[in-house]
Amino acid sequence: MIFRNMAITHPLLAAGRAFVLRNFGRISSFGRSALEKEALLSQALPVSGASDQYVPSGVLSLSSYGPWQLGKRVPYIAADKGPHPLSGMDRSHTLISIGKHHPEQEQRLFENILKEFSFPAGRKLVHPNVNSSYRKLSNDFVFALVRPDQHVVSIFKM
Repeated sequence: MIFRNMAITHPLLAAGRAFVLRNFGRISSFGRSALEKEALLSQALPVSGASDQYVPSGVLSLSSYGPWQLGKRVPYIAADKGPHPLSGMDRSHTLISIGKHHPEQEQRLFENILKEFSFPAGRKLVHPNVNSSYRKLSNDFVFALVRPDQHVVSIFKM
């Protein structure tokens, strides 16, 4: 942490740090681990009992669903051809549909959920494509509530 802060203010240290990180990236397993730590991709925040954790009454709360994990950042799936779910986010909590694909019914459920929200939420539901890797196809509607900092705070199945 100290080295990173010094590198930001000292050009020579910044160049050295960039060189070291670039060369570590060429070693696949070590590079992937270093990249995840640098980008905080594997960081999981404790969200249990958080003031913005929301699960509608009468539905099942999940800790993970496909690539989505509670407390972690929105997954990034390089092989997915469609738009990333974050492309539809703004600076408020966002609800992303990650289960069954049925846009009209998803929108109806979303509007009912919005009536119960007690904190600012985006007024738009993010719909990944039906064949998107961000969805885990099932017979259930599943939603992920994502904070503006891109961490998943709730996953629930309806």
